[in-house]
Amino acid sequence: MRGLIVPALLLFGCAAKVVRAPAASESPVVKSAPAASASSASPETAPVKESEVSALSLSQVQLPTGSFKHLSLGSRGLCALRESDGSIVCVGFGETEQVAELPRGPFVEVAGDGAAGCAIDAARKLRCWGAVSELETLVKGRAIQKVVLRSEDGCALLSGAKLVCAGELAKDAPKQALDVDTQGSSGACAVLQSHQPFCWSFHKTQLSGPLEKIAVAGWGDCGLDRQGMVACTGTNTQIAAQRFDELRGGFNHFCGTENGKLRCIGLADFGETLVPNVTVRAFDVKGRRTCWIGLDGALACAGEGFFVGPQASGVREITVVEECGCTLGTDGAVRCFGNRCGLPGGVLEGTFKSVSADKSSGCALGLDGRASCWGEDLASVPQEKLASIDVGLAIACYRREADGTVGCFTDADFRRKPELLTPPRGRFDSVEIGITWACGLRPNGAAECWGYKEYSDDEYELKPAPKDQRFNRLSVGYNHICAITKDARDAVCWGRDRFGETKPQQGPFIAIDAGEVKSCAVRESGELLCWGREDAPRSLPQGRFVSVAVEKYNDERKAAIVCGVREGGEVACGRY
Repeated sequence: MRGLIVPALLLFGCAAKVVRAPAASESPVVKSAPAASASSASPETAPVKESEVSALSLSQVQLPTGSFKHLSLGSRGLCALRESDGSIVCVGFGETEQVAELPRGPFVEVAGDGAAGCAIDAARKLRCWGAVSELETLVKGRAIQKVVLRSEDGCALLSGAKLVCAGELAKDAPKQALDVDTQGSSGACAVLQSHQPFCWSFHKTQLSGPLEKIAVAGWGDCGLDRQGMVACTGTNTQIAAQRFDELRGGFNHFCGTENGKLRCIGLADFGETLVPNVTVRAFDVKGRRTCWIGLDGALACAGEGFFVGPQASGVREITVVEECGCTLGTDGAVRCFGNRCGLPGGVLEGTFKSVSADKSSGCALGLDGRASCWGEDLASVPQEKLASIDVGLAIACYRREADGTVGCFTDADFRRKPELLTPPRGRFDSVEIGITWACGLRPNGAAECWGYKEYSDDEYELKPAPKDQRFNRLSVGYNHICAITKDARDAVCWGRDRFGETKPQQGPFIAIDAGEVKSCAVRESGELLCWGREDAPRSLPQGRFVSVAVEKYNDERKAAIVCGVREGGEVACGRY
């Protein structure tokens, strides 16, 4: 599904990816020929090195700039308080629009998002907006110690350990508490004056006291005792005993601070635990996101819709998948970023000439032609020397070095489709795989595709490659294919066409890549050209490039990340 083309002085191979070097305690395990046993990443992830914060920002959400002192994550967006005047600034996630008029500051704390939230002023008085305004009425101007919100419900902790809740959270809520927290549809929990936990609104806990603080997540809760040691129950991952000063929970992860240093524990399906090793002014956790304010006042986030790309030099190839990506370095190193595409530690030990990955697995081809793979979906690694290998969604196709014939494999039951796993016989010079189709180029440049019809709609049906044309480059996207013709070096695409992603383009081109509803190519001049669904704002990187990568599996409603690699190995990314 890759379509990366590099000049002759660079090694040519399958799509690649990048992240930080692993911590000393991390030991990435991969499967190589002969196949080894599957392994998975440790549920506790070391913080990203401070030097990585200068890497490329590939976030879907444009965060506000400036200096801030407090922030809050909601289900629909984020709000922060400017350091200069205590005013509220909010941004929405995805296509969410701010629907409420925000109160004027100055404020010292904020909770919620632009649609519904509350803020606390210097006198600890509460001001709310949107559907949670009832909470402001209930507290009757009394001083607030803490406020927590759940969509249209919320609770406020007053002086004297009095707890006031609004909306559905008001039912069965205790009258007094030492601490309180809520999370999405998971209900709420409080620490009673007896230091025992109490949960309500469809949330149960097996925690036992004595506790001082409590944090609720989507699949469990954690508590802190008098020494700040954490104890958790009902979570999807084991959390080792450790100390925090503050702790907050998301969907499947927790983040906390100790002496101002931020660290996260739990699952990182979207990179939500991959936070920089820095001291923070404030932080918050919600769903699959983590956001924080550094000592310089800058706002940053990790997780769904937020991830950081590779350092912008020393790269041969790059590919970007939804919430992750990988690079192949000029030194042959494979590194993955974002949620690391399932690669433990984000770095693959060894020297490689190509790498390809999807959202949770991948394979790299060593200099000796042996494949090394990671992820449970690709445990059955071919035990022969390969000329190339390409990874789609939980499935990989490869070319044998001996005769150029093609094979495909998967360990995922849902991908055991005979139409994909039985490629045509004979020699191929290249092979690529997407979601439901795979394609290869014969020695004479003819394209041949195979696969299955996954959907009932005719627009997803496999369409044959043009028989009257010959190609020298090929890229298989989500459900369409693009190739560069041998003679004129024009771009020709076929397959599903919803937004013009298969529209032919006049060259000459030197590289091409097909995404979900976008296609991009590199002109002979080095300029990037993209076509397909156009989303605003668009900001393609400028300059001369030798290869291009379009984000795979990205939500078709969002602008796709587009990254280019220059001849010197510098990476530049933008959106289309």
